[in-house]
Amino acid sequence: MVRTVHCVKLGKDLPGLEKQPFLGALGERLYNHVSSEAYDLWLPHMTTITNHFSLNPADPETRRMLRVEMSDFYFGSGDTARTTATSPRTPSSPDGCNQHQKHAPSWSRLDPVNRPA
Repeated sequence: MVRTVHCVKLGKDLPGLEKQPFLGALGERLYNHVSSEAYDLWLPHMTTITNHFSLNPADPETRRMLRVEMSDFYFGSGDTARTTATSPRTPSSPDGCNQHQKHAPSWSRLDPVNRPA
């Protein structure tokens, strides 16, 4: 029998994941609240982020940051303005507000020198 969950990403009852995607609280939360259809949306999003910022998925820090982004992707971060990933090198406007960085994932605000390789 297929397990059904009310998917937080798609907002409807759909077949859930067959198993917990990975250990830990986030893996359990995904298993209980994300449909398999919504889970499939993560891979292209993760690929975009990885390519845009030239991240190395084998790096433990990159994996940690991707889990934070995954959590935001499915469950939100409380900041509804954060919707797209942009370069951390975007210059600020004259009033000091960098609109592009408001939309970037939290870890992308790192200094370009200190960002993950």
